[in-house]
Amino acid sequence: MWTGMMSIFSKSNLEKIQAEEARKKDHAVLIVDDEEDNLITLADLLRDDYHIITAPNAIDALATLRGLKDPESVHLVIADQRMPRMTGVEFLAETLAIIPRSRRIILTGFSDVNAVIDSINIAHIYKFAMKPYNPEDMRLTVQRALEAFELEEVNDRLLQELKNMNADLESTVAQQTQELRSKHDALVTINRDKDEFLGIVAHDLKNPLFAIKSFADLIVSDFNDQPHDRIPEYAGVIAKSSERMFKLIEDLLDVNAIESGSLNLGYERITLEPIIDNVLQDFSTLAAAKGISLVFDRCSEHYAINADIGLVRQVIENVISNAVKYSPHHTTVNIHNQVVDRRVVFEVADAGPGFSDEDRKRLFEKFARLSAEPTGGESSNGLGLYIVRKLVDMLGGAVTCRDGDSGGTVFEVTWPLSDEKDEVNRARLKSLVE
Repeated sequence: MWTGMMSIFSKSNLEKIQAEEARKKDHAVLIVDDEEDNLITLADLLRDDYHIITAPNAIDALATLRGLKDPESVHLVIADQRMPRMTGVEFLAETLAIIPRSRRIILTGFSDVNAVIDSINIAHIYKFAMKPYNPEDMRLTVQRALEAFELEEVNDRLLQELKNMNADLESTVAQQTQELRSKHDALVTINRDKDEFLGIVAHDLKNPLFAIKSFADLIVSDFNDQPHDRIPEYAGVIAKSSERMFKLIEDLLDVNAIESGSLNLGYERITLEPIIDNVLQDFSTLAAAKGISLVFDRCSEHYAINADIGLVRQVIENVISNAVKYSPHHTTVNIHNQVVDRRVVFEVADAGPGFSDEDRKRLFEKFARLSAEPTGGESSNGLGLYIVRKLVDMLGGAVTCRDGDSGGTVFEVTWPLSDEKDEVNRARLKSLVE
């Protein structure tokens, strides 16, 4: 017998009882009745299990509810039906706006069918209880009402968790779909670039290779039959074709280095004039062959930019090369360099045919084939301006293209000025670290 009693009061059973008691105490119950004895009796019946709030009429009960710091802590309202100034049904209907989730029980000592119907339709009553009530039945009714409240809260929480999980799933699916779309687009771009690359290899390398082979064969097979004064001519064709191939391969290697991030940048304070002078000297022979004048309006101000001199030269070279390549014979290419609003502005203006609206959309794209044709039979692989844009971006500058005032095209490249004080401070800091 003692063993049985000990099992009843075991630690686990005691913890369950305590948990149940704590759970019950989490509920607040508002009791409203204008008859004081009935109010006290019902409050005393439930006080051991729940937090009890009482009010002698509906008006005071509404004021009490609105005055609570957390009205929604009231999970159950029990109201008498027949009260002065406001009936129980009217009162419970008013509470819907304050505590919509709470359960409601109405008490009445009269069989009033209309009150029953109103209590269900208007006040969303959980239970219609008759007076006098059996205390144990009332305890059970209150317990069931609060269990229904808890069940609805659990269901709502689970539903919200389900909605959140569904939203997270939709977000994940959308994100993964976007990632797949991005990867697909990247693969499409890679495939397109591969096709473009193969097209360049098939066309831009095949033609010069054919020329090299043909003239080399003439020299080798018919050397004794060829006039010796023609040999330098053949060699010149071979050299020019080799130069075209070398330029293409050099551009492809540059693109690969840029896109793979393997370029090693060496920043220093530089001015553009010496670089521009050097590039113009390199292009003077080609420009003279087409009767093109290269006019350089150099900057009169003292300035410097912080950049990689090799990459800056490549940008200037590509822009000037593009102007000479597409300019008509016997025209002028104007090169300007000036300081405007703390930026160095390098401009190259030609008298070429300009670009169509469709050309401008693809101007700086890789392998872009534009409508304009070189005016001296030069080759074009569609990489020059793409490389310019990428290098200028890497150096913190900007490149744009616009129509010239008198026709032709103006390419403008800008770089931010280097702050000499910042450079001195940076050098000092570097020396201290080292």
